Amino acid sequence: MKKRVRILMLFILFFSAVTPAYATVTSTIETSGIEEISGTQEQESAENTAPDKLVDPTTEAPAVEEDSATKESESTPTVTPISEAETTNPTATLKNGDPVARAVVDYGSQFFNDVSFSDMAGNTLAKVKDTDKIKVNYTFDITTPVKEGETMSIALPEELKLVNYTEFPLKDSDGNTIALATTDKNTGLITLTFTDYVNGKSAISGELFFWAKLDKTKVTDGNNTISMPVNGVTTDLTLKVTKTTGSTSGTTNPTVLFKSGAYDKNDPTLINWTITLNNANQNLFQPTIIDTIGPGQTLVKTSFVVNYRDAAKKSKMKYALPTSLTNDRTEVSFTDAGFDLKLENLGSFSIINHYSSAVITYKTKVDNSGTQYINSASSADENNDSQTRNATVKFYGSGGEASGSVNEAIDEISNTIDEAESIDPNELTPSENTQLEESKNTAQTTLDNEDATIEELDKAKENLGEAIQEVTPAKPEENQEVKEAIEKLKEILVVTEGKEATDYTQESWDVLEEVKEKAEVIV
Repeated sequence: MKKRVRILMLFILFFSAVTPAYATVTSTIETSGIEEISGTQEQESAENTAPDKLVDPTTEAPAVEEDSATKESESTPTVTPISEAETTNPTATLKNGDPVARAVVDYGSQFFNDVSFSDMAGNTLAKVKDTDKIKVNYTFDITTPVKEGETMSIALPEELKLVNYTEFPLKDSDGNTIALATTDKNTGLITLTFTDYVNGKSAISGELFFWAKLDKTKVTDGNNTISMPVNGVTTDLTLKVTKTTGSTSGTTNPTVLFKSGAYDKNDPTLINWTITLNNANQNLFQPTIIDTIGPGQTLVKTSFVVNYRDAAKKSKMKYALPTSLTNDRTEVSFTDAGFDLKLENLGSFSIINHYSSAVITYKTKVDNSGTQYINSASSADENNDSQTRNATVKFYGSGGEASGSVNEAIDEISNTIDEAESIDPNELTPSENTQLEESKNTAQTTLDNEDATIEELDKAKENLGEAIQEVTPAKPEENQEVKEAIEKLKEILVVTEGKEATDYTQESWDVLEEVKEKAEVIV
């Protein structure tokens, strides 16, 4: 980088020394150029310190310079303190003339009178594996009048993490929404803000539930004490945890047909289904997939995407269905039970396209009528033997939100594999290519293993992610010196426009032309 700066400065010095008249012009340009660059830097600095509303809406704006008199007068503002009674009494109001507004009242967990852990069937949990999902059940009794906009909150202990982080409602015993819950992924805090339904009511009771998972780094094998917020304090619940340590030999044969599903991260009423055909690299002539949609779901017919891949599982052709590609025979036809999907030839039968495998994705919309949703896909292998795979997505709801279990890990590792496949091998060294391919193949082998545990999937995804980071070149930081030098060079080139050979000696003109050409290449 320093070498590049020195080269640029040599160009600038050369232009300055070609003729005295030109040097004078250069001096003027450099002076104004420095001022302009300084202004640009100030503007960039202001932009860099401006709050990013999309990322962190709480970021403070840059401080504004003030004179010392103003600072001194405002450094110790006169504020009337709010008494403890005012902060705990929801009916307390500010007197006219109070200089500050009272903070919103947060009742914490004082209205929650009982908490328990259960499984999906409602059975009380005492023993769990560290990979299990836990349903957290609260009951509440609000006997003090509360107001719209006030809050109550639950701080989860470090041993628990929420399965979902979208909003969900808190309902009373009659099904009325009394508060909306928001969650903080970083702190584990659940904050419930009262709706206008609570205004004027003196007694409200009901229940709250949500799904959580164990932080495997915070629990031990055997009995664990989990301190849950309740009645304004905490109560201890005991869970006997069995630590799981899954491992894989990596020798599982790739499958002809594989299917998985996961709830959509942006819309919990949708399930994203994925069918992978022919990871085993067999020779399939005009294969057809017959898919059966389980109860409680409606097929989203416009959601189909097919991705044909080569033998290295690198995408060759990806598009939505129906297709308008010439001579393409890929098509989906809908049936009462689901759909039939006809695909292009795979393996050695794909003479023209060289397709080896295909990944098909589509969506279903669920009605939340059940605790799990099942889809089934079937096709034939190269020996015409039927291959069938079922995929199940369980419903983990808290006021309408949902998520998968093992399917979440499958979805995440699939995304990481796709990211690895998107990297251009021509931009990597041979050793980097080998490293990435090995990690990608290990991840794919784990994904193809239908008995793989969450730990195995997470570990393979983590290893592949680390490999991607290691082989992906870091984006070079912008060098301000180079930027300034290039800007000056641009301005000097503008001045050279219109210059004629008669203004110089032939030797000087030849050198000027040569250097000008090189400078234009750099710019």
